[in-house]
Amino acid sequence: MNEDNIKVLTLQMREANIPIPKETEDKSKGFVTFGEGNNYPAFLYDCYSECSILQSIINGLIDYVCGNGFTDENLSQKQINKKGETFIDLVKKAVADYAIFGAFALQIIRNKNGKILELYWIDARRVRLNEDETLVYYRKDWTKNRETKKYDRWQRDYKFDNCIYYYKRPASRGVYGLPMWSSVVKDVTTAIEISKFHLSSILNNFAASAIINFNNGVPTKEEQKDIERRINEKFSGSTNAARMMLVFNNNKEQAVTAERLSEDNFDQKYQALSKSVKENIFVAFRAQPQLFGTDPDRTGFNSQEYQESFKLFKKTVIAPIQSEIESAFARIDPAFSFKLKEFEIDFDPIQTHPTI
Repeated sequence: MNEDNIKVLTLQMREANIPIPKETEDKSKGFVTFGEGNNYPAFLYDCYSECSILQSIINGLIDYVCGNGFTDENLSQKQINKKGETFIDLVKKAVADYAIFGAFALQIIRNKNGKILELYWIDARRVRLNEDETLVYYRKDWTKNRETKKYDRWQRDYKFDNCIYYYKRPASRGVYGLPMWSSVVKDVTTAIEISKFHLSSILNNFAASAIINFNNGVPTKEEQKDIERRINEKFSGSTNAARMMLVFNNNKEQAVTAERLSEDNFDQKYQALSKSVKENIFVAFRAQPQLFGTDPDRTGFNSQEYQESFKLFKKTVIAPIQSEIESAFARIDPAFSFKLKEFEIDFDPIQTHPTI
């Protein structure tokens, strides 16, 4: 068919392109790249920033792990660096990175006698390692050609005056850590895209909802674009949510016809999909939605059910993470040994919901 006889303007379908945590050694530069464009940690952080479900779980997890501080209150408030950060401030940042990236990094500064003077949190997005994991490379933005600093990685019994301590989850098998929610990255991405779809539907109804046939000849490409722009300005947007598909063709009949497209139960499909991805994300954390205040199907908390869910979550997730973080810091130096308080929730017997 001659394309001059018919012209269809519609949306181009795109395939999902979800980054994968591929590790590749860059021998010329010495470090192992992480993901496409060496930018996988930034992708994980974007997921955390844009997915409300994931962010709610991670923020809640940080509170559950660190919320009650150390058993030694004096150690908790001990100043740990020249920025004035306390020890508990540093631990909270480390736990946050552990939850988002499956790893965290700290800069260790010693004096001439080998005593640790300061500890600084290092953004996990900004560090890369060499293949044998003995060196740490730091750059503020790996997407730009900026200065890269190289440090020795902390090793037991080595007294580097300025080194980086990089800790990753034991379940990780590569050079870099992976978060406990790595198996549901696609679900997190889907949740983000669902949110974007609904926003686009409000703004300009992302899916075409009608076809308009112009049967009085095919105008020039410039004229076609102008007609499309005018119609969309008239009928799309938050107050007139209707995106049109325009068809230009040659026909003897001098008429314009409009046909409505079936909506194909999009609302029901997206509701079911949204529920499915939410369930998968919570499964990855071995958590119940009510523990994080994100269960819209419930009008309130059942105190007994909540206590049982929290008890199981504390035993299988919170306590193991607390123990892991405590061990990670104790490895640095015995001076940084601490014990996180067991997180508890007080239940008012009169009310049906817990109080933290």
